Amino acid sequence: RLANLPEARRALLTVFGREVVVARFREELPEVPAFSLRSIQACLIRYMAYGWSGHVPSSCRNVPVYIPINIAPFLWGWPNRFMNRMEAVGSSIVIVGSFGGRISPGMDTLEELARLPSDYDGGIWTNDVSLVKGMIESRPVQ
Repeated sequence: RLANLPEARRALLTVFGREVVVARFREELPEVPAFSLRSIQACLIRYMAYGWSGHVPSSCRNVPVYIPINIAPFLWGWPNRFMNRMEAVGSSIVIVGSFGGRISPGMDTLEELARLPSDYDGGIWTNDVSLVKGMIESRPVQ
């Protein structure tokens, strides 16, 4: 059981699943970040609707915010203002591959990685760690 893991080990976890499973998981281990397709949509749709006002919806607070790279440019204040707002409400940002109607794949091509802002310092969801590592290592130090 995950609840039996030491707190330091649980702090390394993030859980993804169907909403019903994630809801139950959050009841048992609320300190472990968990997300579903529905939670991603709730956060991003609400933020796109009224993020211009500076307000961050409750669905975007204290959670990992997974952002498809093709949706990111439509987020108010992307990249820096958006990233600062999420950090201010205890949320971390993870960029994933392009959204195409279902769960987005990882950032697994150089073309998608090239769409990241040059100073992006959030998480990257990928299935090809060596590709991302190479991209990070080739960026100039700022």
